[in-house]
Amino acid sequence: MTLEQLKAELERKEIQLKDILEITQAININSSEESLYTIYRWILQGSLYVGKLALYVFDSTWRCKVFFGTQESPVALDLQHIADLREPTLLEGLPTMDAFFQGFDWVIPILYRDQLLAYIFVEKYAHPNSETHTPINLNFLQTLTNIIIVAIENKKLVRHQLKQELHNKELEIAKRVQSMFIPRRLPATEKLTMRSTYLPHDLIGGDYYDYIQLAEGKFLVCIADVSGKGVPAALLMSNFQATLRMLVRHTYKLKNIVDELNLLIYQNAQGEHFITFFVAIYDTRKNILRYINAGHNPPFLLNKTTGELKSLETGTTVLGFLHNLPFVNEEVIREIDNFLLFCFTDGVPETVNPQDEQFSAERIGSILQNYQYTSLIDLHAHILDKLYRFKQDLGFTDDITMLSCRVKNFELPATNPL
Repeated sequence: MTLEQLKAELERKEIQLKDILEITQAININSSEESLYTIYRWILQGSLYVGKLALYVFDSTWRCKVFFGTQESPVALDLQHIADLREPTLLEGLPTMDAFFQGFDWVIPILYRDQLLAYIFVEKYAHPNSETHTPINLNFLQTLTNIIIVAIENKKLVRHQLKQELHNKELEIAKRVQSMFIPRRLPATEKLTMRSTYLPHDLIGGDYYDYIQLAEGKFLVCIADVSGKGVPAALLMSNFQATLRMLVRHTYKLKNIVDELNLLIYQNAQGEHFITFFVAIYDTRKNILRYINAGHNPPFLLNKTTGELKSLETGTTVLGFLHNLPFVNEEVIREIDNFLLFCFTDGVPETVNPQDEQFSAERIGSILQNYQYTSLIDLHAHILDKLYRFKQDLGFTDDITMLSCRVKNFELPATNPL
């Protein structure tokens, strides 16, 4: 090698070193992806004298991030002919590709830890020296591209980690919010016993149930289900619960309560969510049960005195879908003092088996009649056991929520008919 050639080679190495330092500095100061690609293009055109190039990067799909020197616009990358490449390869040895790629000579895969990150399509010779046929320095081009792409991939990873941390924080907040509107204790006396079962399908469920002791010997029991899941749904349900508890301080009229709750959801959810809701107030002095069902799965009322099983369907439509509810009907059930009220959300009857059959409300009603004299703990356990047996190896598709309320002013039968 002549002295002139050695000097030229030394000059090229110094330029390459300078380029690497410039890229490294840009990465260290956390430059944007757009800035890194811009610097990358300057180096290719100013130092390597690349006249024609297209860089495809995998970003959910293959996208052309940098291209110049082509008259055609970038097209979708067809991996049929290059999917197995792991080394720089001449395109002329591959089957015919789209016209856009026919202006290039080399395809260079960019890998990191055996993961394919990008493809470079580049011409064979440096543009200013095309007359002397000076080849593009493929090794340096590959190294430079690898530095850029790995740095950008690391940026994506950091962003993903930050998003995941934020998501986890939101989940934690939502779970705390949700725990606040699930009653920690339910009545367990000789005349009033309640039991709940709550199995959220996701980390944050969308179901809500409550018991509120009122004045004048009354109490309120309710169950609700919000459409959608996640933080917004949990926050909406939290607001719903707080508003319900505020309203019952001022009125026991169920129609007024339901109208106000509907307006609250309509204004806050803006059509993105709605809530199904069942609410009942029982007067222990007058033995009167009043209820309104707002589009919720009808609870069952089992009159222990007469043996009648009634589905509580009277009410209105779902809350939050319309500004004003078109109708609100309240049903009053009198002279009832020995009964079982069983409420549930749609995750229970809509549980499916491998034959795509639903568990159904009819099965729930049958279980209630067969196990009406067992404890509420055993009753819930029987239903869960039958749900698990029914679905077999399939998972639950929604939250599983059950709330039972047993009022007893008379002695139970001496023997269990089962």
